[in-house]
Amino acid sequence: MNFDNTVTVTDEGYKVFEPIPADFHNAVCFGVWDIGYHAYKGVYSHKIIIGYEVEKVIEEGQFSGKRMTHYEFYTKSLSRNEKTGNETNLRKHLVGWRGVQFTEKELKGFELNKIIGKPCTLKIGHVTKPDGNMKAKIESIGVYHIRFGEKLTPENSATELPNVVINQREKAVSKERADELMHSEKEADAQFNDFQKPREPEINIIKQAPIDQAPHEPLLPDTQPAVPGIDKDGLANTNILDRKPEPVGEEIPF
Repeated sequence: MNFDNTVTVTDEGYKVFEPIPADFHNAVCFGVWDIGYHAYKGVYSHKIIIGYEVEKVIEEGQFSGKRMTHYEFYTKSLSRNEKTGNETNLRKHLVGWRGVQFTEKELKGFELNKIIGKPCTLKIGHVTKPDGNMKAKIESIGVYHIRFGEKLTPENSATELPNVVINQREKAVSKERADELMHSEKEADAQFNDFQKPREPEINIIKQAPIDQAPHEPLLPDTQPAVPGIDKDGLANTNILDRKPEPVGEEIPF
């Protein structure tokens, strides 16, 4: 292959992909992918990506006529803070999608691939990215409803890896490496915090020496008893989501 050493470049413009409109959308899940461990604000956690198709199609360009797609990042966890009642986004979205809470048995191990091919209703919102462009974000997921259209079946295949999944897997680290980095960062933070602590000035208290003792002999300063810590017990336990699963509308989709 021959290459031209005289290279001419042009401004081809910057293509900004149109985000899914902020609204309720008839949708279907077409893929679930594990992307390994990633850091967010210095904390490493196991992440996954779930791909959704919506009924609205792309109107122009290379993919004109194809459904719009959305890839949502989640922490791979169904946990809930028992004191605050806060849940992971994955758990909140799946509960809204199912219309029921998870059973104790399901929380011990839920096969996430069950959601592939299942219809749902997405509530999409918009957030502004650092570059000033708008980005679609799932605000909530609800059970499929006929008012938004007929049930969709996926056009895309879960076995074909999207570029976003390939890119994130290349950036991922192993669990062992994530634990290593977290441990190193905690040690560095502890050392920094210790260095930042205000230091009490060292003062030698001079007491009046007796006549038969050499003057100006330094004596050890008195030590003060430690101040007891604040008792943090008694925080309210707001298990507002503890209830038996009750189907809403149609049968549980998965």
